[in-house]
Amino acid sequence: MIETPSMENQFVQIITEAKRNNWCLQQWCTTCYCEQFRSAVASIKNIQDELESLELRSFEDSIIWVNAIRIISIDYRSSIDWGRILSRWLPYARQNVRFADIVFYYLVNKVPCSKQIHDQWLTTCLDLALQTKHTSLLESLVRILGSRSEDYEELIPTAIEASAQSELLKSALVKTGFLPSPDDIHKEQKRKFSGQKLFNAIRRKDMKAVCALLAKQADVEIKNQDGHTPLEYAKTLNNKEITVLLEEKSLLQELTNCSRERRLILFDLVDYYIKNRRGSSALIYLEELLEKIANPEAKAILYMQRGIKMEEVEDFEAAILCYSKVFLINSISEINQYFMNNNVGYCLNMLGRYQEAESYCRSAIKIVPFLHNAHKNLGLSLQGQGHYEEASECYIKAIQLNPGDRRALHHLEDLTAAHKESFSNGKEIEEQLFYCRSLVYATVISETKH
Repeated sequence: MIETPSMENQFVQIITEAKRNNWCLQQWCTTCYCEQFRSAVASIKNIQDELESLELRSFEDSIIWVNAIRIISIDYRSSIDWGRILSRWLPYARQNVRFADIVFYYLVNKVPCSKQIHDQWLTTCLDLALQTKHTSLLESLVRILGSRSEDYEELIPTAIEASAQSELLKSALVKTGFLPSPDDIHKEQKRKFSGQKLFNAIRRKDMKAVCALLAKQADVEIKNQDGHTPLEYAKTLNNKEITVLLEEKSLLQELTNCSRERRLILFDLVDYYIKNRRGSSALIYLEELLEKIANPEAKAILYMQRGIKMEEVEDFEAAILCYSKVFLINSISEINQYFMNNNVGYCLNMLGRYQEAESYCRSAIKIVPFLHNAHKNLGLSLQGQGHYEEASECYIKAIQLNPGDRRALHHLEDLTAAHKESFSNGKEIEEQLFYCRSLVYATVISETKH
């Protein structure tokens, strides 16, 4: 039963009149535009004072009061100091969950007020909701906070528990993604059914059926009676083609379901795509992985590590793209700049793009001249362009800098054997070759002794 409000307050008088005469208070009414109510409110000399001095107990359960406040919040949004009003109403809200719910949903998040006042109301409503499990207030919080609801401890678990008593609260949780919709549940059932059918398709080695089931978003985390996932089952049958396909789908489903730490899944995805020579896909996930890494050196090292893995599977185009990302990173060390240029030069050599490779190798040598790798790779690029004597000088320099790496010696031996007639002084190159062999063999003997 609503108390009879004091007739001293003009706003109270208008609410009483609106109830007695059944005035329209539908805020978006296009027939009468709530003219009677709006005209009556406009006649109040100081609406600010009237709202601040309200006897709040008189209105908390009245739908007329709720609709009236909603209209006032629109018409007087900028002309009223809502911060003052909300501050005056807050102590009562702490004692009355229904009042707190109405004001928080219809006013606090829609009228101008300071962050301090907003946060005070939010804290009050969160405390009340968790204490009382009031379904309407929980619904208001979930709808207003949206995805940020999970930032507030216990709010979502409490709301999910209480949603059994309220379809509106359940709807709010579905809309914000904290509960599955009936359609989501139906899709999940279909995914699990398709997942079960995967096992038969794998047993039959029916690649076409496997692809069709995966296209239907079959659940690849489901387990058979032996406790195997489809991927594990395919591995037991040594079916490499299906295993490769399921590895990707399993990792992508893990990423969607957040089955493990996202960073670890991303690392596995990057390495999967590298292993299967799908460098462009690897780079997409590698970039996401590195987004939150602030240290430029750490970023450069990760890009180069993955570039080396791409080299190992001879995906040189992808490796160049990966190394090129390092060029965009500011403030990296000279050693990382060296390897960035050297590795791009090596990959270009492997692709037969010798002239381009030469430029990168020379840049690497300019940065760090005492490392052998770039001298060796420069030799390859010069040899590829037919500059055999210059190439031999680069191989000799690489051997002198690091006799333990026999690759430069092998390149020099192959070069002199294939193009001996191209050297202006054949005897001199033979002597240089003997000298380089001596350096390498001495190193080998030294390493053997140790």
